[in-house]
Amino acid sequence: MVCMIGGAGSLLGYGGIPGVAAGLSTWGDATNPSYNSVGIVTGVDSNGDNLTWAVTSNSIPSLRSSPNLVTVTVRKKVLTVWMNGFEVVSATVTSLPPTVYVGFTGGTGQSYDTHSVSNVQIAYGG
Repeated sequence: MVCMIGGAGSLLGYGGIPGVAAGLSTWGDATNPSYNSVGIVTGVDSNGDNLTWAVTSNSIPSLRSSPNLVTVTVRKKVLTVWMNGFEVVSATVTSLPPTVYVGFTGGTGQSYDTHSVSNVQIAYGG
């Protein structure tokens, strides 16, 4: 098991952890595109202050009003995020190694929010 602590607030608990992430944001600011968005994060800027997004979308169901089924797939270095059965963002991520760790993070800064993950299924192959 690998344990790391990423940045708080707009870094979504992920900023500073090496890798690629499917990011869901309920707080808009200079780093995150809207108060209700999903995207693919490829790292942080040179100062480590802001996430670097490969692609984002705010044309998604509300992240706060009800549970959503989020599916992340990787095929031939293309990472795709689906919500409730519909593709919402997709990007080529050449930095993916052949072996990865899967994890979940959350960040609220000085505010508060509920981040709930349940019924996780991870499949490999095919």
